[in-house]
Amino acid sequence: MAVQLHVTVMEARGLPRTQVFGTQDPYCILTLGNRVERTEYHDNGGAEPFWNAPFVFPFRTASDTGMLDIDIRNANAAFLPDNSIGFAALRIDLREWQDRELRLEWLPVYRKQTKARDPKGAKPDGGEIKVRMEVLYDTTLARQPGVVVLTKQLKTTVISPPKSPTSQPPPSPSARPTTSTRPPPSTQATTSARPTTGARPTTPTSTPASPVGQHVHLDYHQHDSLRLYANFWIPSERYFIDKSHTARDLAVGHINKEPVLLQLPLSVVEVTAILKAYSTLPKGHQLLRLKGFSSYEHAWCIVYEHAVPLQHDLMGSWTRHTTQIAMDIASSMTQLHLAQHMHGGIRLAAVFKDDDGRHRLHGFGVHRASTADAIELPWAAPESLNDATLTRKCDVYAYGIFLAELALGDAAPFASHKKETRSTFLEAVHSGSYTLETELRDVVPAPILSVILKCTNPVVAKRPTSLAVVDLVRGAKDEMMTAPLPQAVQ
Repeated sequence: MAVQLHVTVMEARGLPRTQVFGTQDPYCILTLGNRVERTEYHDNGGAEPFWNAPFVFPFRTASDTGMLDIDIRNANAAFLPDNSIGFAALRIDLREWQDRELRLEWLPVYRKQTKARDPKGAKPDGGEIKVRMEVLYDTTLARQPGVVVLTKQLKTTVISPPKSPTSQPPPSPSARPTTSTRPPPSTQATTSARPTTGARPTTPTSTPASPVGQHVHLDYHQHDSLRLYANFWIPSERYFIDKSHTARDLAVGHINKEPVLLQLPLSVVEVTAILKAYSTLPKGHQLLRLKGFSSYEHAWCIVYEHAVPLQHDLMGSWTRHTTQIAMDIASSMTQLHLAQHMHGGIRLAAVFKDDDGRHRLHGFGVHRASTADAIELPWAAPESLNDATLTRKCDVYAYGIFLAELALGDAAPFASHKKETRSTFLEAVHSGSYTLETELRDVVPAPILSVILKCTNPVVAKRPTSLAVVDLVRGAKDEMMTAPLPQAVQ
């Protein structure tokens, strides 16, 4: 059974100063078995550098052992060799870990590696380094309800469009290309259509709920990629879609009087990608809960457990309830990142509240972008102006804007600049001319404002990782416990 050790090198304190002139620039080299990883250096980090660098080390079985060595070095000029600052070591014995067990430790730093590996009672002489560790067993829907491991190569399958005497209208230039054919216009007008960029989805024409079984069936057995998820197939005869209601970009339906949400229309490739992504998430994840997949008319759909969209008009004052929302969505983002997925569309419009009162992130909605330059303003990170690569730090920036949305309610962040061009706005954000501090100083508690400013830092290297964001929000929550906040109105 494959096991992964997730290690985040967070920060250090009390490191010895090894640079004669100026301030040292520490970085770390991690070695575990044959794997060697390196953090970025903290420019002028001195004795208290900050990295927040995540790494993943694979193990073959749950009984493996190993030694994690951390070599802390100082980045010198190009013509000088990097000198050592200190060493830390930790013996890893997976037999002493539980699945998804989380440990946060300050490891002692020694000037010599032999002492770090075997102190023999020696006192630390080089400060401390903080690491966050979590062991993750392989997550499969073979062992957990709702998860399967994809073992075959995905095939790109194109669904042939049905013959129709009525020609399809040309697609909008802003429409997202897909590999499947959407339902004919006469049908699509009454289903949950995808909204155009930046606009709220329109409510479909009110018609009585209709059984899907009356429409054309698609056979998932014809697709190798979908046969892997046969346990999650929901026959279309089992549910109804209420065409008079939507939940943002999702349709509302019922399975035996149980309300559900449906994402449609989708192609085989899109459905397979979503099912595969869910198979990598932990059992207790904070995304919308997957029920299965099905077909609707001439396309495919994903079925989720019921939840209601979080409304802007419920926001506007920061409460303990708001802090819990921030914590839930930070956890959602981190779970996606640990599963090697980027979201690309974190915002208040992607947040739902399930029937148990938990707040969940819609991980694969219409706002999800595949490149950084496709993310809408103001959620787009400033580096997207010159680099279209979608990274985890892009999600962290969008999460910071999402926190501002929670605080401002209907008043959107950076609303006074909404008429500016994308390049003008992002250049001002990157230079520090535009900041949320003035806008939020009197609206959110100081600990939350600190989290927002760190997440929206225009310098990518100084922006925290999603794992660090969870700790920052938790720390802000603990700090605010000393200052009473009003309870949210239920």
